[in-house]
Amino acid sequence: MPILDLPNYVRHIGMGGDYRAADTPCEVCGSPAFSPIRDAVVVEEGLYVALKVVACDVCGFLFQTPRFDAGFYVAYYKSHYRRMLSGSTAPSEAFIQDQIARGEFLFTSLFPLLGAPGRILDVGCSSGGIMHVFMKNGWMAFGTDPDAGYVEYGRARLQAPIHVQRAEDMEVERASFDLVVITGSLEHVFDPNRVMEICRQAARPGALLVLEGRSLAQARQVGHCGHNHRRYLTPTSINLIMRKHGWDPLLITEEELCGPTRPQSWFGIGGAGAIPDAAAFQALVSRQKPETVEEIRGNFDRWGIR
Repeated sequence: MPILDLPNYVRHIGMGGDYRAADTPCEVCGSPAFSPIRDAVVVEEGLYVALKVVACDVCGFLFQTPRFDAGFYVAYYKSHYRRMLSGSTAPSEAFIQDQIARGEFLFTSLFPLLGAPGRILDVGCSSGGIMHVFMKNGWMAFGTDPDAGYVEYGRARLQAPIHVQRAEDMEVERASFDLVVITGSLEHVFDPNRVMEICRQAARPGALLVLEGRSLAQARQVGHCGHNHRRYLTPTSINLIMRKHGWDPLLITEEELCGPTRPQSWFGIGGAGAIPDAAAFQALVSRQKPETVEEIRGNFDRWGIR
């Protein structure tokens, strides 16, 4: 099994520059202690890179380490991500139609919880297809994504009000959105805590958050963890990261809220609540009973994740 070291990985994906990488503590509870689940992740068929998938020894959070500095991810998502993923810098018609269909499923799933049309923030919106049905039903929308090609296509094709911007750099008004949607994007960003902080600040009283964990489901479907995902959300980590940033979980489910094209994703729906202080959150973490490292490794084996 060929495994690239990090300098050769950077060269292989066509990126120039001197990028540094270092281990990172758990992004949920802050613990520096973790245990390996897999020693490498897949770059492309038959080729791996020495980025470990590990589980936090305290809260069970699954993430990738070591991590490059922020500049690496800015450059990667701006110019390299879609080329590596699909070979094109513009979305296919099938991609756009799938986004629109997932938005229709999501609107239907959320309808019992939604009040009058308000404002939706779509974080990591790609071409903006998910917000399309909300806009048709009277919602005002705003979306951000770092991929310039997909954003420009969505602006032209769907007239979507979306902007090229990292989620960590979102410029949104405080207390101005009734619904925040993050469908699979939190697993890509450099700093998930900063993203969640911005989203909570942007939420009006009574606002809802929809958070989809996609990367572990995808790993189960293809039989390996890929290099594009920094973390792998589970029901426990969805619950914890929502609570950490002031979202009270209303539902955590494997039900296909966005339709059947992304099976086995986990979804969390939360309502805007109080943000706990550090001591209260650590007490919450200590009351959780996450899967053990042995159980996680066993699940990876059972799911056929190499």
